[in-house]
Amino acid sequence: MAEIYISAFTADFRHYDDLADWITTFPELPIGAEMAVAWITPDFYELLEPQIPRFRQLPTTLHGPFMEMCTRPGSEDDQILHRQLELSCELYRRLDARSIVLHTHSRGLPGEEPAETRRRVVQVLNHWIPIMTARGMAVTVENVGYPGKGNAFYTQEQFVQLFAELPEEAGCLIDLGHAMLNGWDIPGLIRTLGTKIKGYHIHTNDGVGDSHIPIYAPGSILSREKMDGILRTIAEVTPDAHLILEYSPNCGVTKEILHQDIRAIASVCGLLPG
Repeated sequence: MAEIYISAFTADFRHYDDLADWITTFPELPIGAEMAVAWITPDFYELLEPQIPRFRQLPTTLHGPFMEMCTRPGSEDDQILHRQLELSCELYRRLDARSIVLHTHSRGLPGEEPAETRRRVVQVLNHWIPIMTARGMAVTVENVGYPGKGNAFYTQEQFVQLFAELPEEAGCLIDLGHAMLNGWDIPGLIRTLGTKIKGYHIHTNDGVGDSHIPIYAPGSILSREKMDGILRTIAEVTPDAHLILEYSPNCGVTKEILHQDIRAIASVCGLLPG
């Protein structure tokens, strides 16, 4: 059965009391948290460290580095990435996490063609995924990038093909908002990758920017009917995948909105009892 999580991004990686409250006060189902390895705020680790014992007691997934995942071998960025991924392994153990998601890229290699970026992505992931799986970690790889940011290095077909080039143990995580911004056929993508998909980042946007707004928010590129159609496809094809609400802390989200959306998602996906 699918599990539902709320990303710590929604709590701005600092309001952990709010995150815990959103999770523990939902009455119908157990809810978990997607924690993160790093963020741009300078006090990220000072805020995270005391939260580890608390969130270890809850269902937890882990978001790997948000930094550039496509690095030149031996560069300073590559060394930073190495340290971030080792830290990911340590936090996975300490949080007793159920999975970790890795990006493919953020910017790409400066001055290189997209094909070279994709080649380097495969190198990096093929190095780290076996290391992580050997340590008992369940690893997924997420679709990122979109034309408005100038980093759309994968078509839908190229993203599907990526998994033929990665270790069999690698799962897929579909970020719905990123897929929308690229104009991908999301139900078709889900049916193509099937149970290779182990998780979803659930959010939407206006079709222009990666705003991470609630799925039924006014201004969404998708109608409620189309969003519910995607959710039904998720439930039909990947009934055990993690469903992670990854809303922005700047979109006016409240506990009421989160609980309302969780309840709607659980109802459409057949997760509510009775």
